[in-house]
Amino acid sequence: MDIDAIMDLAITAARDTFGRTVTYTPPGGGAAFTIAADFQRTASSEQTGQSVDYSTYSPVLDCRMADFDDEGVDPRQGALVTLTAEGIAQTYEVTDVQPTAVGTVVLVLGRRST
Repeated sequence: MDIDAIMDLAITAARDTFGRTVTYTPPGGGAAFTIAADFQRTASSEQTGQSVDYSTYSPVLDCRMADFDDEGVDPRQGALVTLTAEGIAQTYEVTDVQPTAVGTVVLVLGRRST
């Protein structure tokens, strides 16, 4: 078994353990489908002097590319994702798509509606 196959098994196990069910709707009205993904809020801060001027938090989804391949869809900006976070169903718009490790992609989300 090659390293990419081992990595995919590890990603699948983590997603199945810690992931959330997410509904992905492609931009332009394509058919919605569900995937399991790891929802996180990433922090970034801007420092121009000796102190942090401000911090921001961006919601992101860490996804397996194979889930999109199975549907014949590439993850794209403008897609909508719906998930339950903190007990509330929330819909976000994908604002950026960032390929990461082999077989994974991070979807950067912007708040759309609750």
